Amino acid sequence: MASKETKQKTNQNDSTTSWEHQSKKIWKQLWSLKIKHKQKIFLWKCLNNALPVRDIIYGRIKAGDPICMRCGEERETIEHTFLNCVDAKITWKLAPIQWEGILEQHGCFRRWWTSITEARHRPQGWQHIALSVHILWQIWKGRNGAEFNGKKYRPWTAIQKALKEWSELGEVDRLETRMSTTETEALHLQHPQLCSQHGVLQFSIGITRDKHEPWVGIGICLIGGAQGTHTGWAMRETSSGSFLLDEALALKLAMCKVAEMQHRVVQFQVQNQQLLNLIQSKQARDIRLATVVEDIIQLRLLFHMCSFCLVQNDNYHLSSKLSTYALGITFDEELLFP
Repeated sequence: MASKETKQKTNQNDSTTSWEHQSKKIWKQLWSLKIKHKQKIFLWKCLNNALPVRDIIYGRIKAGDPICMRCGEERETIEHTFLNCVDAKITWKLAPIQWEGILEQHGCFRRWWTSITEARHRPQGWQHIALSVHILWQIWKGRNGAEFNGKKYRPWTAIQKALKEWSELGEVDRLETRMSTTETEALHLQHPQLCSQHGVLQFSIGITRDKHEPWVGIGICLIGGAQGTHTGWAMRETSSGSFLLDEALALKLAMCKVAEMQHRVVQFQVQNQQLLNLIQSKQARDIRLATVVEDIIQLRLLFHMCSFCLVQNDNYHLSSKLSTYALGITFDEELLFP
C-alpha cells in the first residue's frame, strides 16, 4: 500500500498538466484580489511550491530536518503546513467560513486553491476568498514565530488577526473613491497607452528613504502619457535597512502593480546597475536579496515580454518626485500629473 507521502507526491504530479492550462485564469483572479501585495506574492509562492518550508529546503540543499516542528509527525510540505498539520486543521475549524466538500483536495495545494476560487460565483465569494488568504497568511506567520522565535502557535489568535486585517482592508476599500465605468472609459480614451496591447509600456521606479523613520517611499511612473501627462503610483513601505534591497522590493511591488493591470509588454526602469546585474546573473549572496531577485525573475512570467534597464534622468525625476511624496501617505495612491 502506498504511503501518505507517496500519494501526496502523486497528487502533485498529476495536477501539473491541468495546472498549466488553468494558470492564466488563476493569476488573473489572484492579482485582482483585494489583499496586500505581499500576500499575493506569498500565495503565488504557495502555488508554485516556492515557499521555504522544511521539506522544500531539505529537497534543495539536503540540509536541516524535513519533519514539521509543530506536530513532529509528517514532512513539512506546503499542503501539510496550511491544510493537514493539526494546528492548521484546528485553525480552519475555528474560521468563520467553512470550505466543506473539498477535503479530498488537501493533498495538493493547487487543487485546493482552485476549488476555493470557485466560490467567486456565490454571494460575497470574493470576500470569502480574500479572508481565506488572510487565514493562510496568519498560519504562515504563526508557523514562523514557532520556527524562529519559539512562540506557541495559537489557532484562535490566528483567526482573530486574520479577521481584523481582512475587515480593515475592506473598510479602506469602501472608503476609497472609485472611478465609475464612464470615468474609466474616458481615462482610456485620453491615455490610449494604458490599454495598448502591442506597444511597450515603460515604467520608471524611484525610491526615497526617510531620514528619521524606517520608511521608504516608492514612486512608479508610466512614461509617455497623452498630452504630456503621466500616470503614477505612490506607495509607502517599511525599509529593509538596505538601499539595494529596498530597490529590489520596490521593483517587485511595481511588477505586481502592473500585473494587476494586465499589461503584456512592459519595461521597468530602475536606478541601480547592481540590481540589474543581479537579475541577470541570479547570484545574489545575501539570502534576503536572493529571495527577492528570484521573485522578480518569476514575476516576469506574468508578462508576454518583460525587460529591465536603467532609468533615464528625466524619467527618474518624475518617479523620484512621487517617491518623496509617498513618504507622507498612509494608503497607496494613483495620480495623474504633468
